[in-house]
Amino acid sequence: PVKACAVSTIGAVALTAPIGLVTRVSVTALVWIMASAAIGFVVINIQNLAATAVPDNRGGALSSVLAFRFIGHAVGPMIWVPVFGTSAALAFAGAAGLGLITVGTLVAAALLSPHSNGKVEP
Repeated sequence: PVKACAVSTIGAVALTAPIGLVTRVSVTALVWIMASAAIGFVVINIQNLAATAVPDNRGGALSSVLAFRFIGHAVGPMIWVPVFGTSAALAFAGAAGLGLITVGTLVAAALLSPHSNGKVEP
């Protein structure tokens, strides 16, 4: 699940970062749809990762993930709307940067897991 989560997050980052640079509406719509689909995979993979990481309390693990997602949806507009008002490219690049932090956190957690043996397992 870690590799799938990292790959889907990298895909979402790659599709999200350039949205602010696109000038044609049709291209923006296409890239937006593709990025949204990729972000959907990230959400599913993180939920799967949480459920498999805590098999004795899957409900609690999913509840925690969903609570942080809710907080992100609540705080996100307060952070990104002012940035977007200044520069759309900067707003989308910044949002994509959070995806890179997610990938780094996933890899670090996988490597630091007592079961990892220094490897990121599938």
